Amino acid sequence: FTCPTDTFRSSVVSSIFHSAAESDVVWERFLPDDYKDVVSRLVTPLAFTTKKELFLCLCNPVLIDGGRKVFLK
Repeated sequence: FTCPTDTFRSSVVSSIFHSAAESDVVWERFLPDDYKDVVSRLVTPLAFTTKKELFLCLCNPVLIDGGRKVFLK
């Protein structure tokens, strides 16, 4: 029950918060409900291995639908 900014901040407080802040379960809650659809429509595939990395990638505009649209988080 927090936001991405607070998650980053709390991760430096203790190792327990840091572990939680690295969890895919936590970061999936911050992704849009249709993130799988958005990722499948990307013009250029994103390089990510965690939901946190995906979230950070989607914080920047990305082209979707053959370059006809831009996804903005």
